[in-house]
Amino acid sequence: MEQCLRLRFEQVEWCFALLVGATRSKLILEAHRLDHCMAQMISWESIYECPAASCAILATHSLHHQARDSKEVFLSIFGVKNFDLEDSKLFLLDVAQRMQFCYDEILSNAHQQDLFVKLGLIVAVLELALARLRSWAHEIQPRNPHHEEGRLVWHDHYSGLYPPVNYAEQFDLQWRLALEQPGSDFGQESSVRLDNCSMNDMIASTFGRQNFLYCNESAREVHESLERGISQQNIVTLDISRFMGATALDVGCGFGRWTAMLQHIGAKVTSVDASPHAVISTRRFNPDTHQMTLFELPTLENFEAGFDTVICWGVLHHTHDPYKGFKIVASALREGGFLFIQVYNDRAKAGFHYTQSFRTRFHQLKTIDEKVHFLRKTHRAAGADVFDHLDGMMTFYNWVVHEQTVRTWFLNNGFADYWKVWNYKYLGRKRAVLDPVRDDFGVLLTDNIGESVEEGRNYPIVG
Repeated sequence: MEQCLRLRFEQVEWCFALLVGATRSKLILEAHRLDHCMAQMISWESIYECPAASCAILATHSLHHQARDSKEVFLSIFGVKNFDLEDSKLFLLDVAQRMQFCYDEILSNAHQQDLFVKLGLIVAVLELALARLRSWAHEIQPRNPHHEEGRLVWHDHYSGLYPPVNYAEQFDLQWRLALEQPGSDFGQESSVRLDNCSMNDMIASTFGRQNFLYCNESAREVHESLERGISQQNIVTLDISRFMGATALDVGCGFGRWTAMLQHIGAKVTSVDASPHAVISTRRFNPDTHQMTLFELPTLENFEAGFDTVICWGVLHHTHDPYKGFKIVASALREGGFLFIQVYNDRAKAGFHYTQSFRTRFHQLKTIDEKVHFLRKTHRAAGADVFDHLDGMMTFYNWVVHEQTVRTWFLNNGFADYWKVWNYKYLGRKRAVLDPVRDDFGVLLTDNIGESVEEGRNYPIVG
């Protein structure tokens, strides 16, 4: 063992000297010697045998002045020539995994820490190098805050910490199955049914108006047998006359449920979604439908003109930055307009341990058949139907957002009026805070108490 360690130290010291003192031209001339050294020193065999030595070479290499800000230069010293190739990216992910293993071993082994120090390094140097490698690796494969860091609850100081992912893929399987299999449980679920009976439930829930559209008795019986109660009566309902002829933006329109309902009451709706099959579905009845993420909304035509109503239903908590997303959708609203959002709170299934266990397993599956089979086996245990279960499994981000956080979002972005209208449904009216009408003793300061025909009512009312 001692002889092996001496050999390792000699190799590390040689590589160390070469890396620290070499010019770029010398690195090229010595490439064959350096490649051999690197391959030997970061092999798993070497890492298991002497983590301190492998950590030393990885840390020194990643912090070398020529590789410090360039993963391409970093990889070129290993003989990797083209970073754009898939194998090169996998190699970088593997190197990051090896350094993480070395780091964990050194922290848990005092003897390895001593060896690391004898090589002229401190753990802080390793942590700096590991942070750089993690950063490069996460550009290729973003870390998941839920599975890898145990973070379930969103806090606004996380804003800017996590990268976006390919949002076009997140819900697309859901909408594709609903379109391709209309007679299956995916095509009959409440979120994708657009018949008059389903629309009536949404209208009653949102505006308090019963039987707004014609729905005969037999159709009603079928509807009630399929309904899972997602359109329960809200605590606060809106005056439907405000929305007739109004402009509306449906952000994350999905299958088009909100778009269809708003069209039925006479609103002019613009719909957006990142998922290709969601756009295909909604365009069947709304030509003004666009494929984009909510973070691309400012590029939408007429975005700056604003909308009277913005719906953002079940979207924000599935993004890398819910607070940034909220600010964007809030900026799409005109003064006096309404923003209606739905986000998971701490009472939602998203915050439960078993949900995270299911999600971890789901994301390990490769094929659609495997995923659908898993959903059918586990949806009852998750307390959901197959479609709803899929809704919580597919996304990379699945945040829980406390009500106090949502309230802060509204109040900090120009919403003087804010209501929690159901367990995880929130409504805000965008308007400036009015001047007080009474002093501290209750004496009227003005006859105008903020209610006038010209300005309209300050609060939503039951229709």
